[in-house]
Amino acid sequence: MKASVCLWLCLLIIFAAGCDRTSKEAPLNIPTEQIDLAKYQEVNFSSLPDEYVKQKKYVSLEMKDDENYVSLISKVKVMNDKIFILDKRKKILVQYDGNGKYLGKVGKLKEEYLNIADFDVDDNGNIYIIDGKLDRMLVYDTARHLQYVKKTPFETDILKTLSGGELLLGLSSWNEGDYRGQQVIRTDKQLEPLEKVLRYNEYVDDNFWITGYRFLQVDSLLFYNKPVDNNVYVFSTAGKIKKAYQFNFGALNVPDADKKDIEKKVDKYNHYRLLSEFTYVTDKYALGQLWDKRKFRFFYADRNRHIVYLQDTAAPNELKSLSDFDGKTLSALIYPGDYDEKAFASLPPDTKSQLEKGGFVVCKYELN
Repeated sequence: MKASVCLWLCLLIIFAAGCDRTSKEAPLNIPTEQIDLAKYQEVNFSSLPDEYVKQKKYVSLEMKDDENYVSLISKVKVMNDKIFILDKRKKILVQYDGNGKYLGKVGKLKEEYLNIADFDVDDNGNIYIIDGKLDRMLVYDTARHLQYVKKTPFETDILKTLSGGELLLGLSSWNEGDYRGQQVIRTDKQLEPLEKVLRYNEYVDDNFWITGYRFLQVDSLLFYNKPVDNNVYVFSTAGKIKKAYQFNFGALNVPDADKKDIEKKVDKYNHYRLLSEFTYVTDKYALGQLWDKRKFRFFYADRNRHIVYLQDTAAPNELKSLSDFDGKTLSALIYPGDYDEKAFASLPPDTKSQLEKGGFVVCKYELN
């Protein structure tokens, strides 16, 4: 009898250990609101309707001897009249002033880091970099001088600096040990854990990424969504989770079963739609980028009229490469390879010249 009880307990322990992350979590005790875009009227656009746009501004990024400092841009952050651009292909983080003048690179590739998974800039202008190759965080001052390096005790995808000097980290799904199954945690500036904020659910694939993602700060709120989950979580700048929005795309939703082993089911994603990169939501509208049937599309959802405007992927468009949003101004990149004289006929002459020379342009849409 004792032997049977012992065997049963051992099996129970093994089973519990194996189900740590894959077991269903209790729902978060936060307000949750559904945004049912499946019921919205869809309107394709080549330019966002004028009623939503107050004004536009174009910033040409300085080139060196007719060559770009950057090539394939992964993330843009506009802050304190500075433009920070992450190029994951070149593995560099480049800083410009608000007028596009080149200021320099942040950090030294191979000497200080091997790869940049993500970066952020705090309220004082200090620059934080996550080296996903060496699992380290590097902190630079406003003059781009290295201040300190910390080993990360967990695999980290993205980070966000918080108002009190703390950090919010988006962890990789394949962490083990104390951080197994943790999606978002809060730490101090030395990466000492303070709180486990959000867990992964059972529908996650450790081996396949569809698109990138990031934290987006607008005023005193942070917005976070990680593909292929269509939930948008809202945090305070102190790192406390406040609310969630659930986006519904109806028949275009990714079924839970297809969120695992994606590589075997990747052809099915020709028919799916999901949130990508970042999503911002107010009572009046929602905007961001969709990964729609294997194409990236900017969207703007008017929540009062129940209309969702979708960027026309067949036409050159200023909002094709959405890069940042501060609550008032949308920033998007115009790649020189996307330039079409007829489609961009309304651009200022100096902006056209920049694109014709092979340079990049940041388009700033100030919204009403």
